[in-house]
Amino acid sequence: MDNIKLYGWHLKVLGAYVQQPVPSIVGLDKNTLISSNDAAALYPTGIIFSNIGFDTIRHRVYDPFIIKNIIGLIEKVFEIKESDPTAINSAIFGFENALDQVLKEYFKTKSVQNKKDAREFTLAFYPKLLSKILRYEGKLEDIFEPKDDKTYYLLRSCLYPLLEAITWLSPQNRGYNQMMVEYVFFNDTFLQKPRDIYIFEEVNSTKLKFKKLTFEEGLTLFKKYIVNPYGILFDKHEDNLAYDVGLLIEALAKRRIIKNQMLVLEAITEHWDKLSKESLEDIYSLDAGEHLTKSSADRILTDIQDGEPREKRIKALTDVEWFFKDLKMEPKQFAVLRTSQLNIVQLGIKVAANSAYGIFGLITWPFASPLIGNAITNAGKIYGIKLFQAVTVNILGEKEKKYEQ
Repeated sequence: MDNIKLYGWHLKVLGAYVQQPVPSIVGLDKNTLISSNDAAALYPTGIIFSNIGFDTIRHRVYDPFIIKNIIGLIEKVFEIKESDPTAINSAIFGFENALDQVLKEYFKTKSVQNKKDAREFTLAFYPKLLSKILRYEGKLEDIFEPKDDKTYYLLRSCLYPLLEAITWLSPQNRGYNQMMVEYVFFNDTFLQKPRDIYIFEEVNSTKLKFKKLTFEEGLTLFKKYIVNPYGILFDKHEDNLAYDVGLLIEALAKRRIIKNQMLVLEAITEHWDKLSKESLEDIYSLDAGEHLTKSSADRILTDIQDGEPREKRIKALTDVEWFFKDLKMEPKQFAVLRTSQLNIVQLGIKVAANSAYGIFGLITWPFASPLIGNAITNAGKIYGIKLFQAVTVNILGEKEKKYEQ
């Protein structure tokens, strides 16, 4: 079991996506345009947008370019193994050789610790899974749509990890499901290239089935769910809101409230000397736990010449509870302390929310799922890149209009 945790490719989760800056000399050309973008709460937002959760994950869609050969091999062996006693051993031998070549190429481009142990495990474990499938004496359809414990085991514990490992290691794997990205972002092109659709239905339940759908059947299925670029179909929000999504929505809303309070108190303490006599009297008159009125908050913000949206700042300032009398502090001293406290709380919520993807990759957690972890990192990567591309294109478009005028 320890070796599976260490070297099982089907359990791997992509790390957080970090775009490294490209060093360059800029500013020499008058037409040079530099753009820097950052998304607020990228992973939590991706989880909410795609309704990602252990209770909303439905189907795993595979990239046909990657797995069609192994499925074709399995189908072929089941067709001929009764008439050709060598078919199974030949298929396993060929698979081992092909897998070894894939590993060599993978190790050339990826950083992998203990490559020797990883290779030995891979060439022992995954061919054994294939062997268990091929040596099943019943029909292949019985494995694809299991009716008993044995065939369910062959589907869940043999075919599923086999396909996941092949997907992970394949040189055609770009870190996302190419077919799903084409479907979402290049739909016109996608529709012009019909292909079979390979999926695990109900991948997170005992109703698990493996199916090869026609192109039309696949399109019909995709429209019923939220399509994630890793190749996962999640329930739509209106059909089944994910438990984790509900928690994140609540947490992010609470963080916005707390952060707004922190920022407005920070602005006030920085410009405390600008507060008018009336504003100071309003603050000093507050008893423990009381709030400023809207008119008092508006005057304070006017005193410090606050340039942020006024309605938002007033709401944040009137939400602050003042306890300086209980703590026997001066109001400014309390405001500094409260700013620090609120900052700690909002950062704690931020860290917890941004760590949501990581826990799904922690295989010791009862609800861990590499599919969900990878769905989150892929949503962040693909949708983030596409968002930044759209922003850049819009900026360039506005610049072009300006020059034309």
